[in-house]
Amino acid sequence: MSIDNASQIELLFPIPIIRGQMFEAEQINIAIEQAIWDNMAVCPGIVRTNKQGWYSKLDMQS
Repeated sequence: MSIDNASQIELLFPIPIIRGQMFEAEQINIAIEQAIWDNMAVCPGIVRTNKQGWYSKLDMQS
């Protein structure tokens, strides 16, 4: 992943926030969307609201 040279890292409620342009954002978004669809196909998810949405298990990142 590469970001433009004018990027800044700011701490907000000690969460790092990176501001800048991600040049590969479209490809990254496609890969993330595919990972979500793949996960939805094999995992029923968890109930977190009453709005009928799908939520991955909390360990999806790993």
